[in-house]
Amino acid sequence: MVMNSSEAGAKWARRAQGASPDYSSGIARAADWQGATLRGNENYKAGVSQAAAEDRFAKGVQKVSSAAWKEAAQTKGTERWARGVSASQNKYIAAIGPVLGAISVAESSAPARGPRGSGQNYQRSQHFGERLHKLRTGGV
Repeated sequence: MVMNSSEAGAKWARRAQGASPDYSSGIARAADWQGATLRGNENYKAGVSQAAAEDRFAKGVQKVSSAAWKEAAQTKGTERWARGVSASQNKYIAAIGPVLGAISVAESSAPARGPRGSGQNYQRSQHFGERLHKLRTGGV
């Protein structure tokens, strides 16, 4: 007899929670994550293109209500947030350094601030935006 969905869900949760050591050892065994991932680049692009052509993103979003998304984000995301932030602090420091450097350089050559709402301020904003875009796209 086939188990019902509640039984299957409970079994999945029990087994998946106990699989943390398997997850960790699988990561430890991975020899060349970057190389293997890069070799799959063409497959990735083809898959994304096909998914876009089939409108899978929107179809996937439509499968989950706003209430269901909010509940999952609050119950799972909230408990994982602090741990994730703590684990990522050094990566954040490395990533934000070039951004802050670009802002500092841009500030030294930015147009002066004008009165609130002036076109001069929009030009100033554009100046910063262009420099940050160059950084993001490898132009700086």
